[in-house]
Amino acid sequence: MVARRGADRGDGASAAGSRASLKDVARAAGVGVGTASRTFTGNGYVGEETRQRVLRVAEELGYRPNRLAAGLRSDTSHLVALVLPDLTNEFYAVSSQIIHARLRDAGYQLLVASAGTVEDEKKTLESLIDYRVDGIIHVPASSGSRFRAPCPIVELNRRSHSPGIASVTCDDAAGFRELTRSLLDRGYRDLALIVGDEGLSTTQERIAGFRDALGAREGTAHSEDTVHSGGAVHSRVLPGSYSADWGHRACLELLGATDWQPSVIVAASPRIATGVALALTQRGIVPPRDIGFASYSSPDWFSFWGGGVQTFLPPLDQMARRATDMLLGQLSDPTTLPSSVVLSGELRPGGSVRSIG
Repeated sequence: MVARRGADRGDGASAAGSRASLKDVARAAGVGVGTASRTFTGNGYVGEETRQRVLRVAEELGYRPNRLAAGLRSDTSHLVALVLPDLTNEFYAVSSQIIHARLRDAGYQLLVASAGTVEDEKKTLESLIDYRVDGIIHVPASSGSRFRAPCPIVELNRRSHSPGIASVTCDDAAGFRELTRSLLDRGYRDLALIVGDEGLSTTQERIAGFRDALGAREGTAHSEDTVHSGGAVHSRVLPGSYSADWGHRACLELLGATDWQPSVIVAASPRIATGVALALTQRGIVPPRDIGFASYSSPDWFSFWGGGVQTFLPPLDQMARRATDMLLGQLSDPTTLPSSVVLSGELRPGGSVRSIG
């Protein structure tokens, strides 16, 4: 005979292979279903002795309250989604941990999803909204992304053109301006910047900061994407993707050029930096002796590089905390107006560059 879900076996437990129900718990504890329900929801009075008995029986039966069903009744799921462009990107690992811990302490469960393209992003956000998440922390797939949602959204690290959405980002333009200026101050005059997708707000800001510093040193506007000669300063910007493969290919392209070669290479992400480091190693080129090397952010492997890498560090911990707190603020007070917060990073000197000239 096929076991019926929730069928009484005589000992109060549900049939083998089925999940215990609230009715099973109430029956085994000798209380009404309403009393058992109040024990788990906290809505209404239940005597302490009865509450403990219900909880003990629930544990014995392996019963867990159906949070989704409870969410439908209360119009809140206590679920928050974190949407990242790439789940394997270590850049977001620390942020994810901080967001998870902060939400857990506030009584929310975190769902993590990946959406690396605008098309995937639209489908993922719609699916999460269908699951009735209370809020979303989101790293946009493109600065051209546009969407509306019936729940609060906070953009992290990148900005889109979606109206009425809060954001927490780093001032990458100022950071790359400072990083580039530090290289110019060390005497570097042939600078190459390897960046990712030009459709991302972060890429646009990093290029802008790089060019601003060069333009300020030259006393002219600096906007070309190819080799630019102004006074004694020469530069090149190579856009592509935020991947080690692109960093590797772009670096080899620079090293193989016959018309111009950089005296320093700036990698606009940790993954690009990984590819650059591999290319330099394959060619037997050692920073800072043979070439300067600088980067954005600081993955663990930078510490194994003698003297470290000259780096602009975004405040990832602070960004994750602010984004989570902004979302929790909107969840607790729906009248809270979305705002944009831009945080400053810091320049970390490293032994991958030297004074030249």
